[in-house]
Amino acid sequence: MGTILLFAVLGTLVSTLVIGYALYGLAQLDLVLLRKDTPLEALLFGALISAVDPVATLSILGAKEINADPLPYSIVFGESVLNDAVSVVLFRTFSSYYVQVDGDSNAGKFTGATFWHFFGNIYWSVSWVFDCWLYHSTSMLISFETS
Repeated sequence: MGTILLFAVLGTLVSTLVIGYALYGLAQLDLVLLRKDTPLEALLFGALISAVDPVATLSILGAKEINADPLPYSIVFGESVLNDAVSVVLFRTFSSYYVQVDGDSNAGKFTGATFWHFFGNIYWSVSWVFDCWLYHSTSMLISFETS
């Protein structure tokens, strides 16, 4: 579970920051049409595009002809489930600081609350996934014992 969390949380966070700040740099050079005064617009796009669903990878690893080890399949599958949640959390965190007020943005007001908001959402998302996994695993045990 630690490997999956590392890939999902850290990988999605790094991907979001790299894409977002690369686009912000391109906006500074007038190569893309984004706001130049704040990177939040670029980070919002980075959060949207950083969650990649590895359908092709899973279909190749799951093919019986390939006879691949089940561990990489499980890691990629678990990461693909959690990186969507991390991307949603990042998007909600960035969008809460990008509120349009009279045509002017309220962007750039990052405080300690930004990080608490992000890690709080991560905590609840991971807790929810863990609760679903726990419910699923115990329900399978109960049905196995009764049959």
